[in-house]
Amino acid sequence: MKKPIALVLMSGGLDSLLAARILMDFNIRVEGIGFKTPFFSADRGRRSAEELGIQFHEIDFSKQHFEKVKKPNYGYGKAINPCIDCHALMIKTAWEFLISKGEENNGFIATGEVLGQRPMSQNNRALKIVETAANLPGKFLLRPLSAKLLDPTEPELKGWVNREKLFAISGRNRGAQIELANKFKLHDYMPPAGGCILTEKKFGEILRELLSRWPSADAQTAGLLRYGRVYFFDDCLALIGRSEQENDILKKLKRDRDLLIELNDVSGSAGLIRPFSIFKTAKINEEVILFVKQKIQRYSREASKVNFNDLVYVIT
Repeated sequence: MKKPIALVLMSGGLDSLLAARILMDFNIRVEGIGFKTPFFSADRGRRSAEELGIQFHEIDFSKQHFEKVKKPNYGYGKAINPCIDCHALMIKTAWEFLISKGEENNGFIATGEVLGQRPMSQNNRALKIVETAANLPGKFLLRPLSAKLLDPTEPELKGWVNREKLFAISGRNRGAQIELANKFKLHDYMPPAGGCILTEKKFGEILRELLSRWPSADAQTAGLLRYGRVYFFDDCLALIGRSEQENDILKKLKRDRDLLIELNDVSGSAGLIRPFSIFKTAKINEEVILFVKQKIQRYSREASKVNFNDLVYVIT
């Protein structure tokens, strides 16, 4: 008989790592799943799965996620982070993944959520909202770290998981999790507040500005705001790379209708201009191009020592 499968949402943090490890002590298959958008990656979750030696699945749900960023059903956190909507979308997508594998009658979703750890998104009401918003049938969502404080779930009722071997952790103190990590000899995990740039206030302000000027902007454009100094104009967005790495990313993310401006004869920053218009024939104002050139010179160490009129720029 085929073993039941537990598909664990893995962020790379300690709680999700522990959730997966706890379930590995039962006679079930444990696999991890992580999600990718321009605002966070699945790399940390993959690393956690590798530490445990379990299979990991990565899903890019940038388009669906950004729709929630633009218009969340349950509001934002301190910045522009729609945490409840985001988590519900992850669970919904994970369940749909199980369905696509024909495992909906033989599997369940598990998370590292801890009751009361985050006052706004992990209280009793929020946990119930997530279940409803995720459209998860029955009670196929297990939270191993706080399971004894919550209603029994299908995996417990079916005997796939022994409820007595689950936990009753709550609150913001992480002592119990650290103790478990030491017991299981787990050491490679991300701090609890890291990973998603949407939780950062400054980035949230820039993203709100973009959406106020360009409501139809897509996820890739929003992701551009991470890479460089950002400037807004009436009909376009401009970015100036702050490092060679950011320059390379701007080049990689350039679209056909964008302009990429680089210094030809000295090393320095690269600039990217993206028009708000979706048409390839959209013209970019010469004043904007001049502005970007001047910024490139200002922030490029070698170019700042050269007369502006002597610099040669390549525009592609």
